[in-house]
Amino acid sequence: MKTPKLIAIAGGAVLLVIVVLMGVLLASFDAARLKSELTAAVQEQTGRKLKIDGDLSLSFWPNVGVKIGRTTLSERDGDASFASLNSARVSVAVLPLLSKQVVAKTVEISGLDVTVIKRRDGTHNIDDLMIGKPPGKKVGVTEGHPRGTGETAQSATPLVVAIAGINISDAALTWRDERSDSTLKVADLDLTTGNIALDTGRRMLNVAGLTLIAQGNADAVGNAESFVLRLDAPSLTLSPERSGGQAVTLTVRLDGGGGRRTVNATLELTGLALQAEAISANELALTFDAHLATTAVKARLAAPLSVNLAKQAFAIENLAGQLTIVHPDMPMKSLKLPLTGSLHANLTKATAALSLDSRLDDSPIALRIDAADLAPLSLAFDLAIDQINVDRYLPARKNTKAASDKLDFSALRGLDVRGTVKVGALQASQVKMQDVRMQVKVADDRLDIAPHSAKLYGGSLVGALSVEADGNRVHLKQTLTGVQIQPLLNDLANTDLLAGRGNIALDVTTRGGSVDEMKKALAGTAKIALKDGAIKGINLAQRLRELKGKLAGRQDTVEPASADRQTDFSELTASFRIADGVAHNNDLRAKSPLLRLSGAGDIDIGNNRIDYLAKASVVATSRGQGGSDLAHLKGLAIPVHLHGPLDSPAWNIEVAGLAGGAVKARVEETRQQAADKLKGSLKGLLQNR
Repeated sequence: MKTPKLIAIAGGAVLLVIVVLMGVLLASFDAARLKSELTAAVQEQTGRKLKIDGDLSLSFWPNVGVKIGRTTLSERDGDASFASLNSARVSVAVLPLLSKQVVAKTVEISGLDVTVIKRRDGTHNIDDLMIGKPPGKKVGVTEGHPRGTGETAQSATPLVVAIAGINISDAALTWRDERSDSTLKVADLDLTTGNIALDTGRRMLNVAGLTLIAQGNADAVGNAESFVLRLDAPSLTLSPERSGGQAVTLTVRLDGGGGRRTVNATLELTGLALQAEAISANELALTFDAHLATTAVKARLAAPLSVNLAKQAFAIENLAGQLTIVHPDMPMKSLKLPLTGSLHANLTKATAALSLDSRLDDSPIALRIDAADLAPLSLAFDLAIDQINVDRYLPARKNTKAASDKLDFSALRGLDVRGTVKVGALQASQVKMQDVRMQVKVADDRLDIAPHSAKLYGGSLVGALSVEADGNRVHLKQTLTGVQIQPLLNDLANTDLLAGRGNIALDVTTRGGSVDEMKKALAGTAKIALKDGAIKGINLAQRLRELKGKLAGRQDTVEPASADRQTDFSELTASFRIADGVAHNNDLRAKSPLLRLSGAGDIDIGNNRIDYLAKASVVATSRGQGGSDLAHLKGLAIPVHLHGPLDSPAWNIEVAGLAGGAVKARVEETRQQAADKLKGSLKGLLQNR
């Protein structure tokens, strides 16, 4: 019976000694000295300055506790603040520590504020803190005595941790990318959990009631977006023997543009399972609802998920869902796209591959994307569409001020994208094309669609297009061969000025912040060569036949262009030099059985106007072609002035100054006829002799 008493007495003595020692420690605790020692140690180990302005206190019974007040940590080798907190408190039970167990009350951190910076050279201001620890020392292996299993000290000494909960409040996180001049700020970040249990020996983690709430704003080159994020995991258990828990839900809301842009997204993970180093989920579901002005985009996607923790890779197979686009100005008001596909990613190698298939009006669409690098992003894609009428899904063309809307190509910055686009039949902006092929490249803040080719309007097109973010510059080089010009102009510009089949060469550049500015900054060259066509809007031969009375009365005639009138030609050529949005021509040449046409003038593309002076000359008087009615004008160059808006110009036949010229031409013709008759008579007399 003495033994239990002795044990009790010994235990009491030990406990008394422990209490006395803790009392001595508390009595001799010097907060100022400890702050100084901590500051020196941090400076020596990290090159950063630790400053503790608040209180620092310790407790030893019944828990080992640390409480710290206002504290800041600087950037490495500098004074700027990297991280700060208002207060933190943690306490650990003493007795469980004797059996290598950590039992802690709620860990509380208030006012944590951290700034992470990605510098222009690609490094981060936290790189020095992310250096990996050296491998653990092997147990049972000493110099000269190679024995043991090779296990590390970490694996040989399992750690059991039980925390009543974590409570982080009023935290803030700032991410600044100096390369893209963008900033992401997370404010009012709160993280709370219930009980957390970790057993490294059994490889088990149990988290109850985890909730993360964060809100802030993202500012990318002046475009501010506010957001609210919430993560809920009511219960989660991960272990080799048993894994699972209730659904993990992540919800995000974005607001920008003064309320004109909103995004609501929910990501839900159900049926979690852990096996060895793999995590799987029965379903990963994404619900997406975005609004941009009057446009709404909604999506619902779901697929099983598998994750390989060792390789840091995940796979989403059998992806299925639907994308819906709603706009009040679309002819069908809403557009629904079924989606199927798969996604694979390897975070260790920073690679990813996406396969996505859809159908639009029973036309298959296939998209393949391979990302060779995720940071910075570098990807290749292949897009194939059987046929698509883009105009069918876009608002109808209107005579509005849309041309003055701002253009911004800054989205091209920092991208590395290459790919091909193939479309069997395409209609866009009313232009109809077949066998469309494009090679696309985005690099060095520039988009190149070169080469690109298509068949259109009985002919073909080849060319190159480049768009630069720097200065919003555009360069277009196109060659059209064997194209019917009338339907092309009707569809492209709603203009009916020319008809005929032939070739067009275009090499232009421009820049500006809107379509209007780009039209007024247009520069370059253009050439056109047509055969068997017509100048639309006026029948010059008919109008010239009607000039007899007006010629004598010196009367000009003005008439608007008319769609049912045209001046036919067998061939027409012209070249243009374009500067400041004005295309100047001085070498127009057109031929017909009755007329020859030349001209010079300007087409003001920027202001949608034309001011052109053509000269029509009668060269034939065949009665069968109605030419005899033009005999009184033979040899004259009749000025024809085309002016006004491009879509409705007026024709002015300027005959007021032609009466004297007509008399002279007639006298000259009579003189020539008399000379020819005299020559014929003299020739006959000489032959008779």
